[in-house]
Parts: sequence; structure tokens; C-alpha cells
Amino acid sequence: EGELLSPGGSMTGGAFKNSSNLLGRRREIEELEESVKLLKKDLDALNQAIDENRSKRNALRDKIAALAEKLQKEYLVQNTAKMEISQMESRRDETASGYHHLKDEAVEIETQMAEIKEEKHRIQEELDASVKQEQELNDRIEKNQKALKEEQANLTEQKQREILNIVEEEDVEFIRLQFTDMFGTMKNIAIPAGKLPKAMDDRCIIDASSIEGFIRTEESEMYLRPDLATFSILPWRPQQGKVARLICDLIRTDGTPYEGSPRYLLKEVLKKAESLGYTLKVNTECEFFLFHTDDNGIPTTITHERAGYLDLSPVDLGENARRDIVLTLEEMGYEVESSRHQIAPGQHEVEFCMDDALETADKIMTVKTAIRTIAKRHGLHATFMPKPKAGVDGSGMHIHLSLFKDGKNVFYDPDSEDGLSSDAYAFLAGILKHIKGMTAFCNPLVNSYKRLTTGFEAPSQIYWSKSERASLVKIPFQRGQETRIELRSPDGAANPYVVFALCLAAGLEGIEEQMKPQKEGRTEETELLPTNLSEALKAMKEDSLMEEILGRRFLKIYNQAKEKEWMSYMEQISMWELEQYLYKI
Repeated sequence: EGELLSPGGSMTGGAFKNSSNLLGRRREIEELEESVKLLKKDLDALNQAIDENRSKRNALRDKIAALAEKLQKEYLVQNTAKMEISQMESRRDETASGYHHLKDEAVEIETQMAEIKEEKHRIQEELDASVKQEQELNDRIEKNQKALKEEQANLTEQKQREILNIVEEEDVEFIRLQFTDMFGTMKNIAIPAGKLPKAMDDRCIIDASSIEGFIRTEESEMYLRPDLATFSILPWRPQQGKVARLICDLIRTDGTPYEGSPRYLLKEVLKKAESLGYTLKVNTECEFFLFHTDDNGIPTTITHERAGYLDLSPVDLGENARRDIVLTLEEMGYEVESSRHQIAPGQHEVEFCMDDALETADKIMTVKTAIRTIAKRHGLHATFMPKPKAGVDGSGMHIHLSLFKDGKNVFYDPDSEDGLSSDAYAFLAGILKHIKGMTAFCNPLVNSYKRLTTGFEAPSQIYWSKSERASLVKIPFQRGQETRIELRSPDGAANPYVVFALCLAAGLEGIEEQMKPQKEGRTEETELLPTNLSEALKAMKEDSLMEEILGRRFLKIYNQAKEKEWMSYMEQISMWELEQYLYKI
């Protein structure tokens, strides 16, 4: 630009020419700049277009990818559908095959159904025939029962006529109707012979409210039902105007048995044994003392003899009385095994032959009366008190038990080493298990436990033996039909009906559970029997078998009476206490 102007500031020609060129170039530059702007604008538009194309292309790519993924899924679905179609075709083939198989099975089932219907028809015919046969059998049973009832009635009537004939022929004027209370005491009422038909028709009534062991408010009247098989003339009564007896069961006014009757309790256990095929045979060794009486006829504990075991006259001063006792019992039809003098002075024993349990219990109650009566004729007093004198052996009532089935002794096994069967040991185990609870009945008196002490061959510990005399249970050497178990703890004060019932129940439990007894003999772990009446009552209440057999009410009344007896004893002051303490203390 400096070239266009002169130094004085005026434009020269050359300068003017240059200036024109410069302006032309400036316009070119401006045009170029404008072209550049346009080009930039076009470039920006192209870039924008490129970006838009890129976006569209990316969108198209995304669509393509989505379509490809969808196509893949469609392909998978198509393959799955093809597989399902293939499976369905396979199942269709199987179904077609199964259909034919099921059709064959259906034909077979129809055949079986036809056979079943035919079998059902045959069974129905058999059932109808069985029902008809059962009805015929029931009719026959009913007919037989009716005939049996008539036969029993005829037999009863025949037995009644027989008894009435005996009463008339033997000049019997009085009949004693006897029964036993829960404490083992025999009771009776005497009726003239003319009232015997009434008695045999169960029409003799007693007022039971005054008898110990009966609930006074509920049991005031009961009937006596005589057991005609027990009719017997009492040989010790006068031969003119004789006296006979009948042992009776107690019957409520509604005709049902009185469940508190000891005889009834024994019969119930015997029925259970019979239902199992068993019969219990029992014999007893009845020990007793013969003492003198004072001038007023009051019993004493004095005996003039000094005889011992198996001694005979003249040392045995009671031999004549014992002989008359045996003869009297035989006259009544009782089979006596043996009689002998026992260990203590004045002590005797009568042993009976094996008999059914009920007959033996009836026998014991009669024997006690017979022995006392015959002893009185000899000026003596017979007592079954367990321990009437200190320093000598007491009196027991050893019980021999044998169990039979189909006429064979269950306790015997000829193939065992000792001849005893597993049932014999199980029966023994049952008795050993329950003996503590049974002791309150086997030994029912305060005095009973003064016998169960060491030193006098009476048992005091719970164990068994084949030889030891002081064992609770002894297995005598006899085998075969005479195989037996001897329980040695009971004494003469025991109620035989109750004791036999408990022995049988305990033994049957042992057989049913196949119990095993402890080893033979004594050990350091051998348990003691209850040492007094209080301990025995406690054991009685703890043994559930006692209530099961005797009933809750029987047990309650018995326990109350015996606890009263124990407390009365504990209130007494004995001469021994006075001699021991009065001077010293």
C-alpha cells in the first residue's frame, strides 16, 4: 500500500495501477474466502449427512442384528417344533401300539371279569350255604343248650331229690348253709330239714350288713345259693337228729353273684384258666397246735408232751386226737395223704391228696372246723394261729400246685435235664414276681410275721430251691404227673379261696409272658418278704394284680380292716417291752 502513494501522499500512476491490482486480488481473496465458506458449509452439510448416514447405518445394523436374533429364535422355535412334532409322531406310534395293547388287555380283563363274576356267584352260593349251615348249627346249639339246660335242671332236680332222700333216710334234722367271708372265717345259718327245698331254690336270705367286710348300707340282704356237690353229713354231730352242711355262694337280690365273695373270686380265675385249657390241682399241708384248756375251758398254750418230728405214742400225746381227726375226715369223703407229729411239741399236720382248687379250698374250710371239734372232744384246743409260742416253729399251710392241660401235667418235661418244663419255671417266676403283694393274704395276721423269721425253717426271703426247706418256693423231687410247686409262706389264717386265686393268676401271667425266674438259691441280692403286716399292706397296694383279681372295693375294705388291726397292735404294750424297759429306763 505504501507503494501506491507518493511520499507527499499523492498516488502515482504506477501506484494507481498497483492499487487496482491489489483491489482485484482482494476481491479474489474475498471470493475465495466466500467460496471457502461455501465449501465449509457444504462440508459441514456433507459431514452432517455422513453422520446421519452413519446413524441410519447403525440403526440399520441394529435392525439387522435384531432381525438376525429374531431369526435365530424363530429358527430355535422351528427346531423345537420339529422335535415336538417328531416326538408327537413317536408318541402317536407308541399310542397306537399302546392302544392295541390296551385293547388286548381290555379283552383279557373282560375275560377275568367274567371269571370273577362266576367266582363271586360260586362264593355267594357257598356263603348262602354257610349262612344256612350256620343257622342250622345255631339252631342245633340252641337246641343243645336248651337240652343241656333241661338236663342240668333234671340233674339238679335229681340231685335235690337225692339229697332230700338222704336227709330223710339219715334222720338229718338241721342243715348248715355255710359261706366264707373275705378274712377266711366260715359263717353259717342253720335251717330245719323241712326248709331245705326252699334253700335249694335259692330263697334263703341273710342280712349281710353285720358281717365284717360287707358294706352295710348297700348289701343288707343277700341270697345263699347252695352248691349241691358240697352236701355232706357232719360226722361229729349227734347220730340222732343229724346235721348236714351245704357250702353256698352269695347272690345279690337281682340274681347276680356277689363279687366280694372269695369263693366267687376263685371261680372266676378258674374260668380264665379253663378258657386257656388249664386245670389247677392243689393239696395242702395243714399244720396246727393242740393245747390244753384251763378249768373254765379257755384255751392255753400249754402242752404236756415233748414229742418232735414224726414221733409216735407214748411220746406223741396227741396221736389219738389226730387219728380221730383223720377218721372223721375220711368219713366225710376226704382223701388224706398222711398225718404226723410236727417239729414243735404239741404241733401236728394233716396232708391231703391233690384235688381241684375249688374242692381243696372248700375242704380246708371244713377241715379247720372238724379239727377244732374233734380236738375239743379230747379236751384240747386246736389252733391254726401261725406262731402261738415263742422259741418254737410256727404253723404254716404249705400249698402244692400242679397245672394240667389235656390230662397232662404242664410242669413236667421228660426231655429237660431236671424234668421241669419252661411253663413250670414261668409259673414259678409269676409267683415270685407277685409274692410281696400276695403276702398280705398269705399271711394276714400281725402274728403271721413272727413265724416268717430265720431259724425255724419258715421262709423269710424270696428265692426258690429244689432242696432247701427254708426257701419260699420248693420244687419237690416228684416228677411225671406228680410234678408240683410248693409255696411255703402261707399260714393257716389265710383265706384259701383268695390265696389259690392269686397263685393261679400270678402263675398264668408268668406263663403268658414266658417269665424267667431268678437263679436257684440265695444270693446277696435276694429280697426279703415283708417283715410285718404294715409292709405287706403297702406291697399289696403297689401290686396291680391284686386289684385286677380281687377288685378295688374288696381291696379297699380288706386294707381298711387290716390297717385297723395293725394300729390296734401298735397301741399295745407287751410283757416283753415291760421286762426290757420298765426297770432300765
